Amino acid sequence: MSLGSKHAFSPTFSGKGDECVDIFLLQCKHAWSGMYFSHNEEKSEARATTLHLGVTGEARVFIKSLPEGECYDFEILSSNLKERFPQRQPMEKRGLILSRMIALKQESKSLEEYADAGREIGNEAPTEDQEVLADRWIAGLANKNLRMNVKSSNYTAKQNDSAKPMHLEQCISAAIYLKWEEEYEESETSAQSQESKMMAMMAMIQDLQKEIKQLKLQSMELVEAQMQQNQQLKNPLGVQIHLHRWLDPKDDVIPEGK
Repeated sequence: MSLGSKHAFSPTFSGKGDECVDIFLLQCKHAWSGMYFSHNEEKSEARATTLHLGVTGEARVFIKSLPEGECYDFEILSSNLKERFPQRQPMEKRGLILSRMIALKQESKSLEEYADAGREIGNEAPTEDQEVLADRWIAGLANKNLRMNVKSSNYTAKQNDSAKPMHLEQCISAAIYLKWEEEYEESETSAQSQESKMMAMMAMIQDLQKEIKQLKLQSMELVEAQMQQNQQLKNPLGVQIHLHRWLDPKDDVIPEGK
């Protein structure tokens, strides 16, 4: 029996839209139900062949990128395909998830609270919806500058050929980091401003101290000049009066016979 022969039932899977990888893998198994195989290896190869024939688009590119030794082991192929293309959800549920994210706004919530609310919604969504959810989460940020900065980060990622667009968790992490960076810069600026104010105040105090010292010197000079003027008024003839000591009363008695 040729494993590459065309089978009447050919399941397909492209990895896009609302396709379910589990349903595709079950279809690959059931495509050979009722057929007799002498060895389990033959059954695995038959299922793997159906899988290879059924994958298209992104799913086909992914399968072709796997090591050659894994190409015809159906269990290994199934595991890799499930990991690369997680379980798809019905479009109706995905639409409801997107509606919840569109309705979500930060408003009075802290950034951490808003991030938790976004993660709660994002955890229910499939991988292919994460980019759209990220854009809607960014749009709900209350801080305009932060919103623009995160948008810029996401736009740069999209324009970079070597980078993929940021998913929701990456956008949340970027927002938290950018907010921390902004607050850090503000605190640094505030600290520098406080330091500048302190230096200006110290310089002002030093200037005041110099002025006070100068005023004291001027005051002392004025007092000394006033004292000299008063002295001249009391002793206009310039007679020196020594008042530097008090005489003992007995020194005032004039000795007899003199």
